[in-house]
Amino acid sequence: MSKITVEYLLSEANSEHTYYTLFVQSYKKDSQNLYCFYEGYDDTKYYRIRIENITQKKIEDWFYCNGKDNVLKAYELIRKRREYDLNRILFFIDKDFSEKTEIENIYCTPYYSIENFYTSRSVLEAIIKDEFKVKNTSTDNIDFNKIMSLYDKLILQFHNDTVFFNAWLACQNDKRELLNEKRKLHIDDKVKKYFNNVVHDDLETIQDFTDLQNIDKLKEIFPDAYELQEDELNKKVEEFKKLEASKYFRGKFELQFLVSFLNRIKEELGKRNSTIFSKRYRISLRLELSSAISALSQYAETTECLIQYLEKFKNAA
Repeated sequence: MSKITVEYLLSEANSEHTYYTLFVQSYKKDSQNLYCFYEGYDDTKYYRIRIENITQKKIEDWFYCNGKDNVLKAYELIRKRREYDLNRILFFIDKDFSEKTEIENIYCTPYYSIENFYTSRSVLEAIIKDEFKVKNTSTDNIDFNKIMSLYDKLILQFHNDTVFFNAWLACQNDKRELLNEKRKLHIDDKVKKYFNNVVHDDLETIQDFTDLQNIDKLKEIFPDAYELQEDELNKKVEEFKKLEASKYFRGKFELQFLVSFLNRIKEELGKRNSTIFSKRYRISLRLELSSAISALSQYAETTECLIQYLEKFKNAA
């Protein structure tokens, strides 16, 4: 992997061509290996094994572009040059809250982001069976069903409590795209305290998201945000209430809920005398948010559209 990241070059030189230069320096014309452009550092933790398994090719180098816009710029620069083989260069972006998802030669997640590939109920079931060793069998099914019942209750509450904030963020994205601006809200820094340890120890309650349901409070938290009309925000909220939240709500929030829930379940299952579960389970999985994408990669969904995208590179000369 390149020792100097695209993000570093962008910070050192105010030029839209710096990440392209990094690729040019790495590119080997006679190699059959692949080159990958990602939005961020965690992306390769999800994509690498899938790329190599499906294409049956090795990755020569990969580049973190510090955002979707820079991946798209890299593609525009590279596709104009005949000396670079697009059959060996892959580009990956997240859908986020955007409506436009089909861009030639670029893979865009069908869900909000790669984190949403980790947060479906079926993924949770697999983790509980394989990592926590609580199986849906005659001996363990009471505990298994109890875990899933707790999850269903808490995730419903979480989605109900965060639907307004997700809709508000989506409206902000709509404004940014309409005005073709790069205004950043620094979301994770501003709301970190709300999404740390989402699920409480009692496995009955979750974090208080009241602040994120109040338009005036959101203006305080995000002073650089766009002003929104009440009707457009209400319309978006109603739209979001109809969505499959685990797929289309902001992926980092969804993953934070999952990690918090799994850690709370792990703690309770490890107790000698749990008031919730019928027996004690020994669980070796160590799970933190910073390593979750890597640690749980084998359980994450691999969508058909990703398979189709990668298969195009399998037999390419």
